[in-house]
Amino acid sequence: MTPSQTQLQLRIYADPSLAVQALLLDLANRCRVVVRSRICQRLPQPTALEVELQGPISALQCLLQQLQRYPVRIQGKGHAGGDSWHY
Repeated sequence: MTPSQTQLQLRIYADPSLAVQALLLDLANRCRVVVRSRICQRLPQPTALEVELQGPISALQCLLQQLQRYPVRIQGKGHAGGDSWHY
């Protein structure tokens, strides 16, 4: 990761009818962000994804602004080395 780039870790909750992983890949391609995601197996809701985003701040802002147009709940993690999730 270069100095002009940053990394975010998020947890995204969505209705099962919304293909969140496909949506994220589409938005990542449009906003030029690297996305790594996996389904949260340890959570009671199978629709939760843990997501890591990497890219320039402006590109991450683009993806997050686009994502907010969909019926999802986004929960952020304070920092990559942190151990707790917060809203």
